[in-house]
Amino acid sequence: MKTTLFAAHPALCERLDALCDGRSWCLTGVSALVYDEARHYFEITKPKHWRRLPDGRLEVGLGAIGGSIEEDEDVLGCLAREAEEEIGARVAPEPARASLFVYEQRRVEAVAPPPADGYPLPALFTVSRNLYRQRALPECEILAIVTFLARLQAPPALGDLFGLLGVPHALLGEVLAPGRTLGEVQGLAGVRIETQAALAGDTLLAPVWTARSLQIVAQRGLLADIRRNP
Repeated sequence: MKTTLFAAHPALCERLDALCDGRSWCLTGVSALVYDEARHYFEITKPKHWRRLPDGRLEVGLGAIGGSIEEDEDVLGCLAREAEEEIGARVAPEPARASLFVYEQRRVEAVAPPPADGYPLPALFTVSRNLYRQRALPECEILAIVTFLARLQAPPALGDLFGLLGVPHALLGEVLAPGRTLGEVQGLAGVRIETQAALAGDTLLAPVWTARSLQIVAQRGLLADIRRNP
């Protein structure tokens, strides 16, 4: 029988219970901070998620690799499937130093349970009220996405994504800073961007979901807390 996330790390379930303060919650998605020796990789979201700003510029989302957990699918199985679909490569989840819980884009708490044999400690939990899936999940007042560090086992490709952004490790905080445009990011040394179609240089990159949580973590100087354990 496979070990589940919360069986391996019960302290994480306890923290979610405490954050939700008696309200029901569901783990609905899994994502990964995918990286290799040179870069971290992010999704540029699909056109259906874009919006036009009042000044005429386009705003596109910047997210992590991952997606919704399907019925009867375990967390690590979902991550493997999503990575194959989105970037055409296998990934190896690795343990973080601590799990950071980002609650309603405001509150950040860290949990660092002891290592669990065979099950990596996630890096992030993105936790917020159920605003968009009330019809599908009426029993869940709070939704959570779990995020792992994951090392690429082969070079990433543009699978079913619109775009893929590769960011040198040292530039993560800079690229995730608010108000970054595509042109500014493209001008940074070592950044790689691949898209299905061209985007204007003044296109605004807006971190969403996991990337938004990572942006908050970076702004608070906590990126080192979720780096891989030695």
